[in-house]
Amino acid sequence: MALIRCKECGELISRTAISCPKCGASQSETFGNTENSSVGTCILSLLLPFVGLIIAATKMSEDIKTARAYCIWAGIGFIFWISTIDVYYLLKYIAR
Repeated sequence: MALIRCKECGELISRTAISCPKCGASQSETFGNTENSSVGTCILSLLLPFVGLIIAATKMSEDIKTARAYCIWAGIGFIFWISTIDVYYLLKYIAR
């Protein structure tokens, strides 16, 4: 059983819980989406990989699937930036 933190009180509850057994807060908004990461923050993670890793670290205790998504986007971002820099220097070398 996967556990996440209640969005109101922070208590560990089941991912499938409709409401928190401790405080009674509805959890339906959080679980309505299968992927909690927004498109904007995924793009931010792609363009600024260190920001993506920081976001992933803050989400790690709340939802491991969301944190993993940010890590994947940050990894793709690192690969993108490294290859972009390589191409830049290659073109600069060829232009000599």
